[in-house]
Amino acid sequence: MTIQYKLASQNVSFDRDQFTATANYHVYDDASAILTVGEIVGDSGLTAILGTGATSAYQSFGTGYLANSTYPKIRYAGYTLVNEEGGAKWALTVNFDSAQSAYSPSAAAKDIIPENQPGFTAVEMSIEAAIVPTYRVGAYTLPTGGSIDTPSENDIGGTPVDQAAQPTDAFVSVMRFTLRNVMSGRPSSTLLTNLAGQTNTRNSDAVTIAGFTCAIGKLLFTGAQISRVGPNAYEITYSFAYDDDFHLRQIPAVDASGSPKLGIINSGALTTNAATLDANQNSPRYAGVVMWRQPFPSTSNFGTNLLSWLPA
Repeated sequence: MTIQYKLASQNVSFDRDQFTATANYHVYDDASAILTVGEIVGDSGLTAILGTGATSAYQSFGTGYLANSTYPKIRYAGYTLVNEEGGAKWALTVNFDSAQSAYSPSAAAKDIIPENQPGFTAVEMSIEAAIVPTYRVGAYTLPTGGSIDTPSENDIGGTPVDQAAQPTDAFVSVMRFTLRNVMSGRPSSTLLTNLAGQTNTRNSDAVTIAGFTCAIGKLLFTGAQISRVGPNAYEITYSFAYDDDFHLRQIPAVDASGSPKLGIINSGALTTNAATLDANQNSPRYAGVVMWRQPFPSTSNFGTNLLSWLPA
């Protein structure tokens, strides 16, 4: 028994920058024997049809455009077999969908893997304004080096915007990254341990996501979600938040009684001098000393422990 595959027709559709295509085959035995679906599915000839070699359905569209080896426009998306004439003949339809935009023919291999297939990755981003209690704006001073994790109690500078140590709600820009990765098999205990242990930690190494480099300490891992997306396939969704101020927060210094130290603007400068405050009873009061605090002092090597799968 030798199963034959004869290309009968091809169809290509283009709609909203997306290609779909089908290659249709007549399938039969050269001795006119009755074929079962199991015999066809297990046949090496079908394997060749579904591959990317010279006799494949993919290559039947030609290598100049749709099946271009460098920037393919279509990718294999499944097939159907229909029994005709009691099994003496079968109709095979091989389906293809878009691998990339027709107008941007430069997608890398990482961008043309079908969703829910192991190896699929995606990067999604948003930029939003987060409301934070704020005492100082303008030219304040950020800590550096190890002081980012454990800031000093020195005043941060800047222009006061509070009222008697009552903060103003201000917006800070936060960039949020959602990274998706589909893997084969259930997540390992090592991966789960890494996810749990590194949640609410900042990056100890520079991390590049979709061409954007997150400097050390500015990227916060906020958690992950794991979902089953197919047989033996699981998608992990990683969530991160990027803050150019290292996720630091401002707090006012307090005296021995726990009350905020207050100050006034005198001769263009903020002072906490008691005599000056007494001499200027009607002047607006501000937090006299404002310090940085780091709510996420721990750091982790994301590149090694979390994102080793992330394509460059």
